Amino acid sequence: MYHEIGASMLSPWELGRLRLAEGAWEEASRYLEDCTAKAHDTGDLQALRLAQGTLAERDLLQGRPAAAHARLVPLLDRPGMEEWHVPRKPTATSSSSRRRG
Repeated sequence: MYHEIGASMLSPWELGRLRLAEGAWEEASRYLEDCTAKAHDTGDLQALRLAQGTLAERDLLQGRPAAAHARLVPLLDRPGMEEWHVPRKPTATSSSSRRRG
């Protein structure tokens, strides 16, 4: 599951992030979709969130905010299921606070 690059061993998610940063979007997508599929198969919610979050970054870079939103909404906290490392859906107040700086 890990890939060797020089002296480093990288997971598909790490390779996907690296390729995304390098602008190799197709290659990044392959690594991240592979990570997403494996996370679904194993029930690894953390890996799923990492891969989907990175794919959402790609969607935004490609000018597709609706695709990024659709990808992330299923991963948000729900009542009775709150975790410290899970993003919460922004409220109108939090959005306007960020805009005012």
